Amino acid sequence: MIREIHVKDLQVGMYVHELGVRWMNHPFLRNRFRISRQSEIEKIRACGVATVRIDTLRGLDVPIRHEPSGKDLLQEVAASNPSEELLPANKAAERMREDTAQCARIYRETLPVVRQLMQEVRSGGKVDAHRVSRHVEQLVESAIRNPSAAVAMANLKGHDEYTFAHSIQVSILSVALGTQIGLGKDELTLLGTGAMLHDLGKASIPLKILNKPGRLTEEEFRVMKTHPQRGLSHLAEKGRGARPEILSCILEHHEKLNGSGYPRGLTEPEIGLLPRIVSVADVYDALTSDRIYQKGTAAHNAIVILYGLRDLHFDPRILNAFIGVVGVYPVGTMVRLNTREIAVVVSVNAREPLRPDIEILTDRDQKPLARARFVRLSEEEGPKGSVRRNIAGPWVSPDAERLLRITGSSFKDAIPA
Repeated sequence: MIREIHVKDLQVGMYVHELGVRWMNHPFLRNRFRISRQSEIEKIRACGVATVRIDTLRGLDVPIRHEPSGKDLLQEVAASNPSEELLPANKAAERMREDTAQCARIYRETLPVVRQLMQEVRSGGKVDAHRVSRHVEQLVESAIRNPSAAVAMANLKGHDEYTFAHSIQVSILSVALGTQIGLGKDELTLLGTGAMLHDLGKASIPLKILNKPGRLTEEEFRVMKTHPQRGLSHLAEKGRGARPEILSCILEHHEKLNGSGYPRGLTEPEIGLLPRIVSVADVYDALTSDRIYQKGTAAHNAIVILYGLRDLHFDPRILNAFIGVVGVYPVGTMVRLNTREIAVVVSVNAREPLRPDIEILTDRDQKPLARARFVRLSEEEGPKGSVRRNIAGPWVSPDAERLLRITGSSFKDAIPA
């Protein structure tokens, strides 16, 4: 039951249904949430609202005593999927295989659509946002079912043309992040569509600038920075089915909280929620992708770079949520264990970010196993007297894709043939 109460009557344990202020004007990650500590009540009162609406079916409507939770920020914003945590290891591994294969299929079906879309824009053709949304809806369903599989698809990059693949990967990451912060299906579809089309304007940037192998000149960069307006203009003139939320992703994904972004130099209160999400996904994918002019950085390095720009470029709440869904060692990252075994991360663990679920691919002599073996590091104790497995660091090798294939890893179907 939804009821409106005065802020002075708020109690820990109540479920806030509506604060009455826009998302960017309050300090909480979600618009709807259960109050877990007194400090959250003080923050609500500081928003300047007199009343809020609570849901008594999802929380309390009577005063209770409740001690504040001791969870840290990462645990708050990156709560993992409870049902996934409860799955036995063998079922969790099988589910990851199925969901990753499904995401790979959606990716392969979407790539030619994006390629054709960009080619049509370059030739002055029309853009059908509805067509893009139909493919995004499949991504949304997959991300809701298993965000880790969706993130894995974005991290296990193939050798497709960067511009086309980047659009899909940013859409996947954005939808996974949107799922993490509690957006509904309709919002996720708008978010995913906006992310898929965020670089639409690059299709009208001269190829000699777009594909230049070296550093852009000041004038070339000025032209490159016009791609948000170019994309917006093309959709306004020749687009169909483009909602305002989609347009904001195209126009604002390069804006930064401190006003140093482009094209309009917007500051924190002026940037919409969906563009803030796309911005994080866009930079992460750009950092981790091989480009004409530079090699992509490792996923965990990209996380460190993004975190260093929190509050300046990126909304810290969204960035924390992104780390929660992607992980310190993102899904798909090849790692070396302290036991000398080689493994691949298959699922993040929000409670223990440094101890994710993995698939072990080799023995201690780094010889491939007959079949990849699923291990939940957070639950593994090991035989008495043995060394407890931990991640020693990332593992980079040209043999990585071959190793995933021959061991029957969950990700073997996600690797381009």
